[in-house]
Amino acid sequence: MIIFRQCLAAIFFLFACFTVIFVIRGDLALGHLVSAYAFFLLAYAAWPRKSREQLESDSKVGDILEIIIEFPIELIVYVFRLLRAIFSKSNIDLDI
Repeated sequence: MIIFRQCLAAIFFLFACFTVIFVIRGDLALGHLVSAYAFFLLAYAAWPRKSREQLESDSKVGDILEIIIEFPIELIVYVFRLLRAIFSKSNIDLDI
């Protein structure tokens, strides 16, 4: 089941990367941006979380894939937290 979830997350991540490439190539559409974000979220949600026993027993390839798949969501969350910190100084509330 873990391998299935890893493969599913990798497929969702590839779909998200392809839609981002479509946006970069000039086919900028709101639907493409929303679908890329949705595929990144699906990849993040499909990736199996590690328990304490699995932290040391996983392979290096699995660890690298986990970092790659989780990076876009962590970057988006970081940007929103940064915006919230900027706007909190000016009394504008931005909750996520």
